[in-house]
Amino acid sequence: MEGQVARFARRMAEQGALWSAGCALIVTGTPAAIAGVLLLGIVYARNLEFVHECLHATALPRPRANALAGALLAIPMFVSFTRWRREHMQHHRDVRIEGFRYDYARLTTRRQYVVHALMLRHFADAALHIARFDRRYRAASAALLAVCALALALHSWLPLLLWLAPLPIAALIHTHIELPEHFGLPGIGSADPLRNSRVLPAHPVVTWFVNANNYHAIHHWQPRLPIARLREAYASLPAGAVESASYAQFYRAFYASLGARRHA
Repeated sequence: MEGQVARFARRMAEQGALWSAGCALIVTGTPAAIAGVLLLGIVYARNLEFVHECLHATALPRPRANALAGALLAIPMFVSFTRWRREHMQHHRDVRIEGFRYDYARLTTRRQYVVHALMLRHFADAALHIARFDRRYRAASAALLAVCALALALHSWLPLLLWLAPLPIAALIHTHIELPEHFGLPGIGSADPLRNSRVLPAHPVVTWFVNANNYHAIHHWQPRLPIARLREAYASLPAGAVESASYAQFYRAFYASLGARRHA
């Protein structure tokens, strides 16, 4: 487990470096601030991939450490760690059950694509639970109050800008990482992870970016396997697993299908 802890620590250091660079670019107030917003969006989206490791308690040795790290990493996207953990365990029993208020059955029009891609249902639902003082959202509520207080103390919108402005970018990235996991598979109603989930072989940089989420069928096949070992397990994946050649191939087919439905 020591190697896994070191790996998680490296990933957190990478996230911290990207976040710091993004903040520095935004603070300049120059056109480079756009790149800063993009960097922060990448950080917030990738946070959820690391939260996913914490859901399965494979990021760190102790359950409490995983829960604490996961809860903190989930805050920028207004995600409740405890709620997602419950929903995610249900998802592993039936992949048609998804978190984040995704509704794949409605993802057939451009309007629904925008709603899905920007995670509008998720953010509206999170806002409702925060307004109701739902205890599962205490971390996000406390963080939001602290950032608002800091903005008032500084007489500046900058603290809120650093958090909220990257959210549309983060949502777009996160939804496009997750969509190929199960979408459109004829075996999605099956309990067989080799039929209800995909593998997408990808360049090592892409695998790093999505935190090995391209090996999603392997994760469902062996959910206790640490993320760092998914790539090596690919070699022993049984015949018959669903594979797409690449993310590019998947999204070419997806957008072509979306356009065809609109035309029809």
